[in-house]
Amino acid sequence: MITLVNNSENFAFAFKLQTNAPDRYVAYPAHGVIAPMTLVEVKVRLLKNVEKNDKFLVLSTAIHSDAVSFSLEQWSKANKDSMTKHLVLVKHVELGDVDSLSNKVSAASQ
Repeated sequence: MITLVNNSENFAFAFKLQTNAPDRYVAYPAHGVIAPMTLVEVKVRLLKNVEKNDKFLVLSTAIHSDAVSFSLEQWSKANKDSMTKHLVLVKHVELGDVDSLSNKVSAASQ
């Protein structure tokens, strides 16, 4: 799961996920709008084995706070210089190891 958070009170954000391994992952929703002061949880499903260089690119751009959608056509016309890009590297974690991974992340951020 990838959690996208919009901390802005004034703008909504359009987002779009891309991966270098579309045959190995399905993400839903892969694009959409995050209203001001809300979050969106993107579910990522693994279809095949993880490869060491798998990654996701999260693109976002500020849009009017009342917007409820942002089409793929609008993405193609969006100003590339105003987009924010975040690279997310994939790390496969066994189900039993999730709690220990969360503890490591929490400790590292303190």
